[in-house]
Amino acid sequence: MVTDYDFWKKAYQTTWAKTGKRTRSVADLIEEHTHKKVDIVGFGADSSDFISGSAESHGYDKGEADLAIKETNIHVEVTGTDSPRIHPPDPLYIRPDKIENARAHLKGRDTWVVHSLDSSKLLRAIKLDTDFFASYDSGKYPTIQRRIRGNIETFVSIPANDKKVQNMQILIDEIERK
Repeated sequence: MVTDYDFWKKAYQTTWAKTGKRTRSVADLIEEHTHKKVDIVGFGADSSDFISGSAESHGYDKGEADLAIKETNIHVEVTGTDSPRIHPPDPLYIRPDKIENARAHLKGRDTWVVHSLDSSKLLRAIKLDTDFFASYDSGKYPTIQRRIRGNIETFVSIPANDKKVQNMQILIDEIERK
């Protein structure tokens, strides 16, 4: 079986500038509030250039988080949407590979997802910890498929009112404690 590692890159190429801006904005916010340096570490997270091939072929793990907070063991995946059709009470979608990467590094780091709802200027944080994985493994957060930009995509759906979905300040506080 031949896999087109560039399929999703091509599908989302027009959004890379917005995605990079979102990632940089979250990094800047964390630096401003915690005074800790944030490194952009994810595959292509700091670029709008077309980088052909898989993450692995470039020395990265599939689903690697976008940000690493210096002087801590905290890594942050930045995701979200600029769609005006998505509202604060709607579920948050996270790619399964992002969750599985966090699981693979559970013993060495704390991984958080920051979900940006750009149209509402809302940032929410989810800690991918053992409690999260217990809920995920029990089926509390279903894997769903949605048609987006004409393609069927797979996501994990997390209700916006779930106790794991926190205000961004919870992540800021945890970084400051470290």
